[in-house]
Amino acid sequence: MAYANKYWANIPKKVLNSEKLPPFEDFNGSTVIIPSGDVVTNFGSELLEQMYDIHKQIGSAFTMVLVPIPWNRREDFGTVILDNPNDVNGIVSKVGRIKEFREKDPKSPSNLNNASIYMIEVELLKYLDLYRTPVDLNIQEPFYDFGKHVFPAMLRKLKYMSLSKEYSLCGIQYDGKWFDVGQKRDYLSVNKSLLDGDIDITLPYEKLSWGYLGNNTSIDFSKVTIIPPVIIGNNCIIEAGATIGPYAVIGDDWIVEKNAKILNSVLWQRYSFFTKDGREITADERKLVDRHQIRSGVKVDECIVVGGTIQKDIIEKTVDVLEDGELSILSIDYIPKGQRA
Repeated sequence: MAYANKYWANIPKKVLNSEKLPPFEDFNGSTVIIPSGDVVTNFGSELLEQMYDIHKQIGSAFTMVLVPIPWNRREDFGTVILDNPNDVNGIVSKVGRIKEFREKDPKSPSNLNNASIYMIEVELLKYLDLYRTPVDLNIQEPFYDFGKHVFPAMLRKLKYMSLSKEYSLCGIQYDGKWFDVGQKRDYLSVNKSLLDGDIDITLPYEKLSWGYLGNNTSIDFSKVTIIPPVIIGNNCIIEAGATIGPYAVIGDDWIVEKNAKILNSVLWQRYSFFTKDGREITADERKLVDRHQIRSGVKVDECIVVGGTIQKDIIEKTVDVLEDGELSILSIDYIPKGQRA
């Protein structure tokens, strides 16, 4: 594949000359697949093979998956405008070069979202690496982020750097299931789709008519109301009079006391906690400050609960457990203030 800038090997790195990388074997392939870690999708291996074939056939240097999003969500995502795309039969429906990328623009003329699944030619990655800077808001000419820096440079929209047109940026439209779990309401939607069977994930629990049940869980089904679909994990105690569901995901080791109600929510299993100085507090040690308990008569609706003892109703909240066991309770729509790198 013929690209410009063939002499990148002789160009010194811009900022990261002193960076030390861990030892690893040389990569002998020509193309790298880069999926984002905060998306859930049914874009599986067969579609990756189709994407690879398209990527090679059109001679793309960088190909991204695109998914249609609701028009009123354009301000939450990076949207793409394709240049005269070709129609494709199937769940991958369009292919074309990208002529414009807009980062979280509520007035974008397109609702095709960057789905954060990429195929990139190694030659392009090596060239980009020459200009890669640290992730730092104080750098005058930063170059480390795909959406903020790489895509604009490839489209010749970045003031202080541009790439040759021979490094083509292309997109394929995928019309299947895709979720960004970095947003909390979308995270709840993922769990609902999972319970509805719309996402291909194998769960480590017994499949029953109303959902999934883990091992060593104490529950008297004649005295507990289950409104399907739900998941109840391992080592849970569900007391008489409790109502579970619909769309309740209860992780391992929870105690749900009598007459409590859990619906449209996810209760996490206990996990290790890392302090600000990097010290790990294991899940077993966390039991001392994190009871994982929903008290009698409490209602939990449209919430994400990491742990703790929930003693009063919570609706549309996120609940985290701090190092000392104190609870941090925030709106499910809370977004930290300040500029993000």
